[in-house]
Amino acid sequence: MYHEVPERLAERGFMVASVEYRRGPVHRFPAAEVDMNRTLAWLQAIRDGKVSAPEALARADLTRVTIMGDSAGGNMAAVGAMLDRDRARVLGTKPLLSQQVLIYPGFPGLPLNQSNDNGYLLTNDLLRHFFVLYYDIEDATDPVANPMFSADGLSGLPPALVMLGDYDILKPHGAIYAEKLQEAGVLAIVATYGAPHGFLTFMAHPEAERALRDVLRYLGKTV
Repeated sequence: MYHEVPERLAERGFMVASVEYRRGPVHRFPAAEVDMNRTLAWLQAIRDGKVSAPEALARADLTRVTIMGDSAGGNMAAVGAMLDRDRARVLGTKPLLSQQVLIYPGFPGLPLNQSNDNGYLLTNDLLRHFFVLYYDIEDATDPVANPMFSADGLSGLPPALVMLGDYDILKPHGAIYAEKLQEAGVLAIVATYGAPHGFLTFMAHPEAERALRDVLRYLGKTV
């Protein structure tokens, strides 16, 4: 996520770990997902007492970890929840993640909201450009790019808050993913906002303030 949102969460008393992952076009898929997954595995190892926690994490409650991301980061948060579930099954341990917050996530290979293709910041052409910078065509069906293609399905994933913008070309992506989560028995709450893609970082926008309050409520903080 962009710096402003993690900073505001930290100001509210949350301990935030923001991953500096590799990005395209210099680094292609799945470089970012590898970096994110290594971070989750490291935090799980700390929780399970297999490695020592650095001083910055000495007071962290690693029994209550939420993964959160917006846009491409929303995709990575969804992928991270899947990889965390799969790792726990292999190791025979409890997953690290207890919740996921997916903010206008995008997934390769899904339809777009064509009615929002003009004048709302993120366009069809721009999105294609971003995808080409990172993904190859065949990556669209890789579960590490789109968890809906996981051979194990979406069952067993942590509860999710899925936040969508009414004027976002990616709105169908988050809506489809939330529906698939619900079909798999995962508690998925969908919240919609009258704003375009990226609205959570528009700090002066009233919908950004409402969305941040919703995030805080979901994470258990009194607003």
